[in-house]
Amino acid sequence: MALNIRLFSTNNAKELSKMIFLVINELEKENPTLVYQLVRDEDQPDELIKAAEKGKMWVAFENNIIVGTLSLEDKRLRRFFVHPNYQRQGIGRKLINIVIQHIKKNYIMEIWVGAIMSAVPIYEKLGFKKVRQFFNKEINQDEMEMKFSLNLKKN
Repeated sequence: MALNIRLFSTNNAKELSKMIFLVINELEKENPTLVYQLVRDEDQPDELIKAAEKGKMWVAFENNIIVGTLSLEDKRLRRFFVHPNYQRQGIGRKLINIVIQHIKKNYIMEIWVGAIMSAVPIYEKLGFKKVRQFFNKEINQDEMEMKFSLNLKKN
């Protein structure tokens, strides 16, 4: 696999939005009670461009096809999606590792994520710790607030 991860470009907005919607549709098939309208609104191409201006957004490509994305806004992970056909191939871990490199370089001591319950084991494998469980009214389900902390020593 020739995976290339780079920062979001406005040229990728439409294709990235389509990939995110594909992942959301798969999630809804698995659990039809989930409400993802808010996510759909946030991940329209114009909204992705605005979000990329607020923080950092990385996009993973394989042979010029978008296969994953992850963004960091105000020390919070957002938009962590991997194309269904490319899941369980280490793309998510590579995206997280890019974020970890970024936070180390910028001396950001911790980052947070609100994880759907089915994703908690994935985040735990990536080094995140559970903080608290809460009900997210926007998507009508429980989530787990999770934190990743760095132990950096400045010389």
